[in-house]
Amino acid sequence: MKNKMDELDRKISKVLSEWELPNGIDKNTAWQNILNTIQTDQKKLFFIKKWHWAAASIIILMLSSALFYTSIIEFESFNKEQLAINLPDGSIVNLNAASTLSYNKLLWYVNRNVTLKGEGYFKVKKGSQFIVSTKQGSVRVLGTEFNVFARKNNFNVACYKGSVEVKNNTNSIVIVKGEKTNNIINNTLIKSSLNKTSISPNWLNGVFVYSDALLADVINEIGRQYDVEFSSNESINSNTFTGEWNTKMPLEDVLEIVLLPFGLETNYKAPKLIEISSKTI
Repeated sequence: MKNKMDELDRKISKVLSEWELPNGIDKNTAWQNILNTIQTDQKKLFFIKKWHWAAASIIILMLSSALFYTSIIEFESFNKEQLAINLPDGSIVNLNAASTLSYNKLLWYVNRNVTLKGEGYFKVKKGSQFIVSTKQGSVRVLGTEFNVFARKNNFNVACYKGSVEVKNNTNSIVIVKGEKTNNIINNTLIKSSLNKTSISPNWLNGVFVYSDALLADVINEIGRQYDVEFSSNESINSNTFTGEWNTKMPLEDVLEIVLLPFGLETNYKAPKLIEISSKTI
Protein backbone atom coordinates (compact mmCIF):
# COMPACT_ATOMS: atom_id res chain seq x y z
CA MET A 1 0.00 0.00 0.00
CA LYS A 2 2.84 2.39 0.91
CA ASN A 3 4.54 1.76 -2.45
CA LYS A 4 1.31 2.63 -4.28
CA MET A 5 0.91 5.84 -2.33
CA ASP A 6 4.54 6.78 -3.04
CA GLU A 7 3.99 6.09 -6.73
CA LEU A 8 0.84 8.25 -6.70
CA ASP A 9 2.72 11.04 -4.93
CA ARG A 10 5.47 10.96 -7.56
CA LYS A 11 2.96 11.15 -10.41
CA ILE A 12 1.14 14.09 -8.80
CA SER A 13 4.47 15.83 -8.15
CA LYS A 14 5.34 15.38 -11.81
CA VAL A 15 2.01 16.88 -12.89
CA LEU A 16 2.30 19.74 -10.44
CA SER A 17 5.85 20.51 -11.60
CA GLU A 18 4.45 21.12 -15.09
CA TRP A 19 1.69 23.42 -13.82
CA GLU A 20 1.97 27.10 -13.15
CA LEU A 21 0.81 27.34 -9.56
CA PRO A 22 -0.68 30.58 -8.24
CA ASN A 23 1.69 32.82 -6.37
CA GLY A 24 2.15 31.78 -2.76
CA ILE A 25 1.02 28.14 -3.27
CA ASP A 26 3.59 25.40 -3.12
CA LYS A 27 3.32 21.77 -4.13
CA ASN A 28 2.29 20.53 -0.66
CA THR A 29 -0.50 23.09 -0.39
CA ALA A 30 -1.82 22.21 -3.84
CA TRP A 31 -1.68 18.49 -3.02
CA GLN A 32 -3.62 19.06 0.22
CA ASN A 33 -6.27 21.06 -1.66
CA ILE A 34 -6.71 18.15 -4.08
CA LEU A 35 -7.16 15.67 -1.20
CA ASN A 36 -9.70 17.96 0.49
CA THR A 37 -11.67 18.22 -2.75
CA ILE A 38 -11.69 14.42 -3.17
CA GLN A 39 -12.90 13.92 0.41
CA THR A 40 -15.62 16.57 0.00
CA ASP A 41 -16.85 14.98 -3.22
CA GLN A 42 -16.92 11.58 -1.49
CA LYS A 43 -19.07 13.01 1.28
CA LYS A 44 -21.42 14.57 -1.28
CA LEU A 45 -21.63 11.27 -3.13
CA PHE A 46 -22.35 9.44 0.13
CA PHE A 47 -25.07 11.97 0.98
CA ILE A 48 -26.63 11.56 -2.48
CA LYS A 49 -26.63 7.79 -2.10
CA LYS A 50 -28.28 8.06 1.32
CA TRP A 51 -30.91 10.42 -0.10
CA HIS A 52 -31.61 8.04 -2.98
CA TRP A 53 -32.12 5.15 -0.55
CA ALA A 54 -34.40 7.27 1.65
CA ALA A 55 -36.46 8.40 -1.35
CA ALA A 56 -36.72 4.83 -2.61
CA SER A 57 -37.85 3.65 0.83
CA ILE A 58 -40.53 6.35 0.99
CA ILE A 59 -41.79 5.46 -2.49
CA ILE A 60 -41.93 1.76 -1.62
CA LEU A 61 -43.82 2.56 1.60
CA MET A 62 -46.32 4.76 -0.26
CA LEU A 63 -46.89 2.13 -2.93
CA SER A 64 -47.34 -0.56 -0.28
CA SER A 65 -49.86 1.58 1.60
CA ALA A 66 -51.72 2.38 -1.60
CA LEU A 67 -51.83 -1.30 -2.54
CA PHE A 68 -53.07 -2.21 0.95
CA TYR A 69 -55.90 0.30 1.01
CA THR A 70 -57.00 -0.28 -2.58
CA SER A 71 -57.32 -3.96 -1.65
CA ILE A 72 -60.05 -3.22 0.90
CA ILE A 73 -63.44 -4.62 -0.14
CA GLU A 74 -66.43 -3.03 1.60
CA PHE A 75 -70.13 -3.88 1.61
CA GLU A 76 -72.85 -1.62 3.00
CA SER A 77 -76.54 -2.23 3.62
CA PHE A 78 -78.90 0.71 3.85
CA ASN A 79 -82.06 1.25 5.88
CA LYS A 80 -84.86 -1.23 5.05
CA GLU A 81 -82.26 -3.51 3.43
CA GLN A 82 -80.60 -6.83 4.18
CA LEU A 83 -77.53 -7.85 2.23
CA ALA A 84 -76.10 -11.36 1.63
CA ILE A 85 -72.32 -11.52 1.11
CA ASN A 86 -70.21 -14.41 -0.16
CA LEU A 87 -66.63 -14.25 1.12
CA PRO A 88 -63.69 -15.67 -0.89
CA ASP A 89 -63.49 -18.85 1.25
CA GLY A 90 -67.18 -19.68 0.83
CA SER A 91 -68.26 -18.19 4.15
CA ILE A 92 -71.56 -16.28 4.06
CA VAL A 93 -72.53 -13.10 5.90
CA ASN A 94 -76.02 -11.64 6.10
CA LEU A 95 -75.95 -7.94 6.99
CA ASN A 96 -78.86 -6.38 8.79
CA ALA A 97 -80.03 -2.88 7.83
CA ALA A 98 -77.57 0.05 8.14
CA SER A 99 -74.46 -2.12 8.54
CA THR A 100 -71.07 -2.39 6.85
CA LEU A 101 -68.59 -5.23 6.41
CA SER A 102 -65.05 -4.96 5.00
CA TYR A 103 -61.99 -7.15 4.46
CA ASN A 104 -58.63 -7.02 2.69
CA LYS A 105 -58.61 -9.26 -0.39
CA LEU A 106 -54.81 -9.08 -0.57
CA LEU A 107 -54.40 -10.60 2.90
CA TRP A 108 -57.52 -12.78 2.97
CA TYR A 109 -55.86 -16.18 2.54
CA VAL A 110 -53.21 -15.25 5.10
CA ASN A 111 -55.61 -13.77 7.65
CA ARG A 112 -59.38 -14.26 7.51
CA ASN A 113 -60.26 -11.03 9.24
CA VAL A 114 -63.38 -8.92 8.61
CA THR A 115 -64.47 -5.63 10.16
CA LEU A 116 -68.13 -5.16 11.08
CA LYS A 117 -70.14 -2.07 11.94
CA GLY A 118 -73.73 -2.88 12.81
CA GLU A 119 -75.17 -6.38 12.79
CA GLY A 120 -74.35 -9.50 10.81
CA TYR A 121 -75.09 -13.23 10.83
CA PHE A 122 -72.06 -15.35 9.93
CA LYS A 123 -71.84 -18.86 8.49
CA VAL A 124 -68.10 -19.48 8.55
CA LYS A 125 -66.47 -22.29 6.58
CA LYS A 126 -64.06 -24.42 8.55
CA GLY A 127 -60.44 -23.52 8.03
CA SER A 128 -57.91 -21.14 9.50
CA GLN A 129 -58.79 -18.68 12.24
CA PHE A 130 -61.63 -16.32 11.34
CA ILE A 131 -61.90 -13.01 13.21
CA VAL A 132 -64.72 -10.47 13.26
CA SER A 133 -63.36 -7.14 14.47
CA THR A 134 -65.66 -4.40 15.75
CA LYS A 135 -65.13 -1.14 17.61
CA GLN A 136 -66.67 -2.76 20.71
CA GLY A 137 -64.76 -6.06 20.66
CA SER A 138 -63.88 -9.09 18.54
CA VAL A 139 -65.09 -12.61 17.82
CA ARG A 140 -62.71 -15.47 16.98
CA VAL A 141 -63.78 -18.78 15.44
CA LEU A 142 -62.58 -21.61 13.21
CA GLY A 143 -65.90 -22.54 11.63
CA THR A 144 -69.39 -21.97 13.01
CA GLU A 145 -72.61 -19.93 12.81
CA PHE A 146 -73.13 -16.85 14.96
CA ASN A 147 -74.67 -13.40 15.07
CA VAL A 148 -72.80 -10.21 16.00
CA PHE A 149 -74.53 -6.98 17.07
CA ALA A 150 -72.12 -4.06 17.46
CA ARG A 151 -73.74 -0.63 17.67
CA LYS A 152 -72.70 2.21 19.97
CA ASN A 153 -72.19 0.69 23.46
CA ASN A 154 -73.91 -2.60 22.63
CA PHE A 155 -71.86 -5.66 21.75
CA ASN A 156 -73.88 -8.89 21.68
CA VAL A 157 -72.95 -12.23 20.16
CA ALA A 158 -75.22 -15.27 19.79
CA CYS A 159 -73.87 -18.71 18.82
CA TYR A 160 -76.04 -21.06 16.75
CA LYS A 161 -73.46 -23.70 15.89
CA GLY A 162 -70.01 -24.67 17.21
CA SER A 163 -68.34 -22.23 19.61
CA VAL A 164 -66.87 -18.75 19.50
CA GLU A 165 -64.54 -16.66 21.64
CA VAL A 166 -65.84 -13.18 22.38
CA LYS A 167 -63.41 -10.53 23.57
CA ASN A 168 -63.46 -6.88 24.56
CA ASN A 169 -61.01 -4.62 26.39
CA THR A 170 -61.96 -6.07 29.78
CA ASN A 171 -62.33 -9.83 29.41
CA SER A 172 -63.03 -12.70 27.04
CA ILE A 173 -65.47 -15.60 27.24
CA VAL A 174 -66.29 -18.65 25.13
CA ILE A 175 -69.89 -19.34 24.20
CA VAL A 176 -71.24 -22.48 22.53
CA LYS A 177 -74.35 -23.37 20.56
CA GLY A 178 -77.44 -22.05 22.35
CA GLU A 179 -75.59 -19.31 24.28
CA LYS A 180 -75.21 -15.57 23.85
CA THR A 181 -73.40 -12.65 25.41
CA ASN A 182 -75.60 -10.06 27.06
CA ASN A 183 -75.06 -6.33 26.96
CA ILE A 184 -71.82 -5.24 28.57
CA ILE A 185 -72.28 -4.65 32.30
CA ASN A 186 -69.49 -2.55 33.80
CA ASN A 187 -67.64 -3.33 30.57
CA THR A 188 -67.60 -7.04 31.49
CA LEU A 189 -68.96 -9.68 29.10
CA ILE A 190 -71.48 -12.14 30.56
CA LYS A 191 -73.41 -14.94 28.90
CA SER A 192 -76.91 -16.39 29.01
CA SER A 193 -79.02 -18.91 27.13
CA LEU A 194 -80.76 -18.44 23.82
CA ASN A 195 -84.34 -19.46 23.24
CA LYS A 196 -84.21 -23.24 22.75
CA THR A 197 -86.17 -22.98 19.52
CA SER A 198 -83.75 -20.45 17.98
CA ILE A 199 -81.84 -21.86 15.02
CA SER A 200 -80.93 -18.48 13.51
CA PRO A 201 -81.49 -14.78 14.30
CA ASN A 202 -85.14 -13.69 14.09
CA TRP A 203 -84.21 -10.57 12.13
CA LEU A 204 -83.35 -12.71 9.10
CA ASN A 205 -87.11 -13.22 8.78
CA GLY A 206 -87.95 -9.63 9.65
CA VAL A 207 -88.98 -10.49 13.22
CA PHE A 208 -87.66 -8.58 16.24
CA VAL A 209 -88.15 -10.02 19.72
CA TYR A 210 -87.17 -8.14 22.89
CA SER A 211 -86.95 -8.90 26.59
CA ASP A 212 -86.29 -5.91 28.85
CA ALA A 213 -84.56 -4.06 26.03
CA LEU A 214 -83.94 -0.33 26.26
CA LEU A 215 -86.77 1.47 24.52
CA ALA A 216 -84.26 3.75 22.80
CA ASP A 217 -82.58 0.71 21.20
CA VAL A 218 -85.92 -0.65 19.99
CA ILE A 219 -86.82 2.71 18.45
CA ASN A 220 -83.43 2.90 16.72
CA GLU A 221 -84.04 -0.54 15.16
CA ILE A 222 -87.47 0.56 13.92
CA GLY A 223 -85.78 3.54 12.30
CA ARG A 224 -83.31 1.29 10.46
CA GLN A 225 -85.96 -1.17 9.30
CA TYR A 226 -88.45 1.46 8.09
CA ASP A 227 -85.93 4.12 6.96
CA VAL A 228 -87.20 6.86 9.26
CA GLU A 229 -85.69 9.10 11.93
CA PHE A 230 -87.08 9.91 15.35
CA SER A 231 -86.81 12.96 17.55
CA SER A 232 -88.04 13.27 21.11
CA ASN A 233 -87.97 15.66 24.02
CA GLU A 234 -89.08 12.83 26.27
CA SER A 235 -86.65 10.89 28.43
CA ILE A 236 -87.08 7.36 27.09
CA ASN A 237 -83.69 5.87 28.01
CA SER A 238 -84.96 4.60 31.37
CA ASN A 239 -87.84 2.61 29.82
CA THR A 240 -87.48 -1.04 28.82
CA PHE A 241 -89.58 -2.93 26.29
CA THR A 242 -90.64 -6.59 26.20
CA GLY A 243 -92.49 -7.78 23.14
CA GLU A 244 -92.08 -8.26 19.39
CA TRP A 245 -92.90 -6.81 16.01
CA ASN A 246 -92.11 -7.64 12.39
CA THR A 247 -91.39 -5.71 9.23
CA LYS A 248 -94.51 -7.02 7.47
CA MET A 249 -96.56 -4.81 9.78
CA PRO A 250 -97.33 -1.18 8.87
CA LEU A 251 -95.05 1.28 10.64
CA GLU A 252 -98.01 2.84 12.48
CA ASP A 253 -98.93 -0.53 14.01
CA VAL A 254 -95.35 -1.17 15.12
CA LEU A 255 -95.11 2.25 16.77
CA GLU A 256 -98.37 1.68 18.58
CA ILE A 257 -97.18 -1.68 19.94
CA VAL A 258 -93.89 -0.22 21.14
CA LEU A 259 -94.89 3.26 22.35
CA LEU A 260 -98.46 2.99 23.60
CA PRO A 261 -97.56 1.10 26.84
CA PHE A 262 -95.41 4.10 27.82
CA GLY A 263 -98.03 6.72 27.08
CA LEU A 264 -96.18 7.97 24.03
CA GLU A 265 -97.48 8.99 20.62
CA THR A 266 -95.98 10.10 17.32
CA ASN A 267 -96.32 13.08 15.02
CA TYR A 268 -94.85 13.31 11.51
CA LYS A 269 -92.69 16.45 11.20
CA ALA A 270 -91.54 15.44 7.70
CA PRO A 271 -92.04 12.36 5.46
CA LYS A 272 -89.19 10.54 7.22
CA LEU A 273 -88.98 12.47 10.49
CA ILE A 274 -91.22 11.41 13.38
CA GLU A 275 -91.49 13.18 16.69
CA ILE A 276 -92.19 11.15 19.84
CA SER A 277 -94.02 12.88 22.67
CA SER A 278 -96.26 12.16 25.65
CA LYS A 279 -99.78 11.24 24.67
CA THR A 280 -102.20 14.09 25.15
CA ILE A 281 -105.40 13.37 27.05
